[in-house]
Order: sequence, then structure tokens, then C-alpha cells
Amino acid sequence: MYCTDDEALFTYINEFTGSRSKLDNFIISENLSSHVCRYYSINKGDNLSYHIPIVVDITLSIEYLNDIQKIMFLRKASRGKATPGQIVSSRDLLSNLLDGIEIPIQAMYCKNMFCKYHNSDIDTYYSFIITSCIKAISQCIPRTSKPKIEGWNDNVKPYKEQSVFWH
Repeated sequence: MYCTDDEALFTYINEFTGSRSKLDNFIISENLSSHVCRYYSINKGDNLSYHIPIVVDITLSIEYLNDIQKIMFLRKASRGKATPGQIVSSRDLLSNLLDGIEIPIQAMYCKNMFCKYHNSDIDTYYSFIITSCIKAISQCIPRTSKPKIEGWNDNVKPYKEQSVFWH
């Protein structure tokens, strides 16, 4: 996808030499290019860098997770807490669930990359696989006691311990 000069005037400016150029870019795959609404640079006076930020606006439809899936992802499966029997049970259940999924054979042999009929079959097949994995794990593998906050132990925990010590 190319941008006209009106959309992004420049992405690099050197006030000492007076040079301006379009150095920075977004690389967007062909299947996303039709979803690009705008591509532009933001030239504000508060930016101390020689590089001007660039923005790409993309419009996509998004499927939302249902409430059960949201709750399931709050508490992650803990393979470390699982017994060998639970792991075997999970593997067996997953195998049974996957055996019940019909493989879209015609979609596998379709050579049309934009085929809406077969794309739907592949999306459905993918959803069944993901749902089977989630179901096998949620039924057989124990979960963590509470949701983990990314970066907590590395960034916040030392300050918490120091705060508790001084109070």
C-alpha cells in the first residue's frame, strides 16, 4: 500500500540540515490493505525526536468472547499443578473431541484464496479445534488460584515488600 504525499508529509526531519524524508513505514499484508482507512504522520511541537510518529487507522470486525470464555481466561490452566492422570485425561478427551470434528476436505483442495464458501468452512473447522482444546483443558487441568498480573513480580513486588516493611 502506498501513501500519497498529502497523507503523510514526512516521517523524519533534521532541523540542522533542513532535510525531510519518508523513512518510517508500515508494512501491511495484502489481506489487510483493504481495511486501511487512513495513513498519516503527526507533526506536533512536543516531539523531541527527529522521527515523526506515523499512524495507520484500520477498521476490522471483531468477535467478542462470551462470558464463559472471559472467566476461563482470567484463571489460567496450571500444567504444573496437574497430576500425570489429569494430563492423560486431558490428552484423551482432546483426542476424542478432535476425532469428532469433520475435516473440510473440499476446502483443503480449493485453490481460490478468496473463496467465501470454503473460507467459512475453514473458519468453522478452526473454531471447533480451538473450542475442543479449551474444553479439554478446562475439564481436566486445574487452574491457578487467582489471575496473574503480567510484570507484577518483576516490577511491583519489590516496592510492595519495601512499603510493607516501612508501614
